[in-house]
Amino acid sequence: MLQPRDLALFYTDGITEARSPAGEFFAIGRLDQTLCDLANPITPDLAIRAVTRAVTDFESDASQADDQTLLALGACLH
Repeated sequence: MLQPRDLALFYTDGITEARSPAGEFFAIGRLDQTLCDLANPITPDLAIRAVTRAVTDFESDASQADDQTLLALGACLH
């Protein structure tokens, strides 16, 4: 059960296996760092936008090789 301010992020391997033009993977470490760099409270919308932007910037001009799907869930604060 999610508690207030909790966030659950689900993603396909196309996120962590996104590649830079040099062939480097985005990887779980970059995904974690992207989320850790966000100011609290981290909303589902903010998390999706930040990860999408980070992956897009990381890939730069490299072509996307796999589907990239994100789903974020947050608990209500009521």
